[in-house]
Amino acid sequence: MRSRLRYHGPGMDTQRILAKPMKVVRILWAALTFSNVLIGVVTCFMPPPRGQVLQSQQLVMLSVFALAAAVASFIVPMRARAQALARVRVELLAGDGPPVPDRPAGRFANPQDAARKAMANAFTPFIMSMALSEAVSLVGLSLHAVGGPLPLALGFVAAGTVLAASRFPTPARLLAPFERAKGATFAASDGGSY
Repeated sequence: MRSRLRYHGPGMDTQRILAKPMKVVRILWAALTFSNVLIGVVTCFMPPPRGQVLQSQQLVMLSVFALAAAVASFIVPMRARAQALARVRVELLAGDGPPVPDRPAGRFANPQDAARKAMANAFTPFIMSMALSEAVSLVGLSLHAVGGPLPLALGFVAAGTVLAASRFPTPARLLAPFERAKGATFAASDGGSY
């Protein structure tokens, strides 16, 4: 089954360039989201430790770590991407249409090269956000391993799974930060829209 990018117009070269990396990113998303589900299954079948009771300070410490990982799953990838975007160089052409709110006005001189750079730039922040989301699920597993009740542990696993699932990669989600940082759009460059 071919990846449907909803990228219409004469920019078929860019669509072709984006198809394979989008498939790879979506496979990674599915695998990493499913790993959160597997963490939940392992948590359910893991016998609680005998004679060990969860201490309140353990619960507080693990909860703070899970909250920090959840917040970091948004902030750290965004900052890493911003730093990487500052180093990426692409050639731009001036925009030739009326300005549209919240959309860059310029065009990429070589949209295919820009698309490759945009996808390469999107991979690392995507993986970072998924890994930090999975850390929340791992806190649930750890919580159960130190004597925490199963429903509480599964709450952390569910939160990590929802965080991971909410990061489904779309062309707009992966390319928009690159477009904003460079002040150009692939739609204007290729005559299409995604």
